[in-house]
Amino acid sequence: MRTQKEFKKELIWFCGHAQEVFKSQPTRRFLHGSFIRGSMVEPVGTRPIRTVRCEKFDVHKNPNRFIRVIAGYTLMSEEELGTNICIKEDKVGKYIMFKGEDETKEESCTWKMMSQ
Repeated sequence: MRTQKEFKKELIWFCGHAQEVFKSQPTRRFLHGSFIRGSMVEPVGTRPIRTVRCEKFDVHKNPNRFIRVIAGYTLMSEEELGTNICIKEDKVGKYIMFKGEDETKEESCTWKMMSQ
């Protein structure tokens, strides 16, 4: 059983890496991850302002849940994985797609992303 101190250390480590992802992918809205300790898995989700933990489970006692979690991640769309799908990128740069007054036509507004 891990101690509260060990958990805090792992959480700080995880949040540090998540912060790097959000910094390098500024259009990302959230991030999925898991703490894996031995046979115990604890799925987590994080946004730039908070982290949400899911109920941990033992892979040996519940292998079907582990398969569902991993398969779920592989089958997720870009939007479900946290990517903001309104922001597109091509050779010219990044731009935002939105529906104009004519709902059948997508229009774009180009913008340059500023480095932080």
